[in-house]
Amino acid sequence: MALEIEKSFDLVLMELGILHWFLDLNALAKQIHTISKLGARVVVNDFHPIASKLLTKLENDVQANQDYFDDQPGFGKVPYQFLIETETPDCLTR
Repeated sequence: MALEIEKSFDLVLMELGILHWFLDLNALAKQIHTISKLGARVVVNDFHPIASKLLTKLENDVQANQDYFDDQPGFGKVPYQFLIETETPDCLTR
């Protein structure tokens, strides 16, 4: 799906686990190129979804008890929720 944006940007910022949602990173790169000005900066702050897909935090332990390769959507905390002072709503995970 192409974005219908008539402006171009000096900065494209993607963070908090965006990359694992894209099935075609080449198409994403082309779209970023399309909406970026010449010389624009692209900042990607991503995370590996292992914490939300595989691990469960217990009191003083971490346990691997989920199916990392399960591709069914579910709900979970936003990445790095423990670093954010304000509680955020759960997000859709895949």
